[in-house]
Amino acid sequence: MYNSGARFKILNYQIFHAKFGCTFCYHETFKLEGKYTCWSVQDPPAEIRTDASLQSDLHNLHLKSQKTQLEVAHRGVKGPCSLMELKHFSVAQGFVVDYMHAICVGCVKEHLVWMLHPKLGKRMWIGMEENRIGTEHLIKVIDKRMSSVQSSTSVFRHLRKLSMHANWKAREYLLWIVFYAVPCLTGLMKEKYLLHLSLLSAAINNLLHTCFLCHKHVWIKRK
Repeated sequence: MYNSGARFKILNYQIFHAKFGCTFCYHETFKLEGKYTCWSVQDPPAEIRTDASLQSDLHNLHLKSQKTQLEVAHRGVKGPCSLMELKHFSVAQGFVVDYMHAICVGCVKEHLVWMLHPKLGKRMWIGMEENRIGTEHLIKVIDKRMSSVQSSTSVFRHLRKLSMHANWKAREYLLWIVFYAVPCLTGLMKEKYLLHLSLLSAAINNLLHTCFLCHKHVWIKRK
């Protein structure tokens, strides 16, 4: 279960924009201008939720509810959930981050649309501001580079051409940012923008290295 809108309900936690709304750690939110829920960078990072900390939260919640006789929450926990009855299942570690909506069809798709816009993305490309190349030519070059990359058989959805990105599925956007984007854009995109994109690619690799990348995908050049 990775959907933020359903995960907190199943876990019986507070909603995701509450003070302790994160279901993975105890990072506290704050209100910006009294109405916008925000998360600040914490150093050191917030404590990670574990099964032991959940039991502690439930115990403190029980003590708190006995005193107030009202429905309360403790560090985001509203009460026990049915998943706690499952054997060999970790409530704290059994869920994954919602990268499909937030990353794949969220910022990755938005960035791709923006960088291929003939006006908005013009400054990102080498030679485009001087009108030496156009967007159509750029897409053809990238498509040619993408076609020279072959994935292993463990990738069950192959990436279609960049010219078809409007019809891409979430998995294709994930493949683009994790594997294709940086090598296919090298030499075409200006260095500072490519570096910015590579940081996102590295961050997603770190986020998914225990689940998506555990299959050890191998990428080779076609002869």
